[in-house]
Amino acid sequence: MQPHTSYVPGRARADGQGSARATTAEKRAAESNPYVDERGEDEAAAPGRDIEQLAQLGYTVLAVDPSGIGKRASEESDDSDYLFGKSKIVWLALMVGKPLVELRMDDILRGVDLLSEKGLLYDGQCLGFGKGFVSVDLLHAAVMDQRIAGVVIEDGLLSYASMARTPIQRQVFDTMVPGVLGTYDLPDLVASLAPRPVQLVNMRSPVGNVLFLREVQSEYAYTHAAYSAIGSAGRLRLGRRREDESIAAAYPDLRQSHNEGERLSAIRWL
Repeated sequence: MQPHTSYVPGRARADGQGSARATTAEKRAAESNPYVDERGEDEAAAPGRDIEQLAQLGYTVLAVDPSGIGKRASEESDDSDYLFGKSKIVWLALMVGKPLVELRMDDILRGVDLLSEKGLLYDGQCLGFGKGFVSVDLLHAAVMDQRIAGVVIEDGLLSYASMARTPIQRQVFDTMVPGVLGTYDLPDLVASLAPRPVQLVNMRSPVGNVLFLREVQSEYAYTHAAYSAIGSAGRLRLGRRREDESIAAAYPDLRQSHNEGERLSAIRWL
């Protein structure tokens, strides 16, 4: 997979007031989150939702709409979208010789480039936050780019193998890479990120149902072993988040403190 250059819609959010300015010139660069949500950035940025909560904790959040999501979704829609996703964008991606996952990965990395250009990466690094099956694309982006120094995934797809085991799937075309299981699976991608911190929360089956924690632990046993082998078992966290639970309550390590007016790094949350 090779990066490409493209225009990617998105919005920046900082300081809880909708301002794109997170620091003054005298302060160090702000901790930042490239944020992707399968519902689109307009929905994710609604008042009271996670983007606003992250901004109130002191993060600069760049909400990105990757190809086929939010503003970049096809205007044509029908009742099959729930099961098959925006399948038209999948075929368009294949016409240019790339799976949709690769195009969306590139879109996320362009967002990280923007944060870097604006001086909004702390020590050149950021924390990626993905919600929904589009988090598959974030995982690929993190593997390709060390600037994504930690990942939080909510409502993500359990694995490609779980799709192979399940006769019915939802939005399988959006997440598929041709021949992928002959080379790797999502737990392998997470293992390759070690010792970078990763949180997998409310992981879902191929039909979108939240799985029992024991099922996630079983699927990611190899990943846990990989982290443990290098003494970083505590940096891989598998968990649950209640629907009404705030970001601060669900991820207490994301709460920010301040020292002489400088914000802590986004990746120092463990």
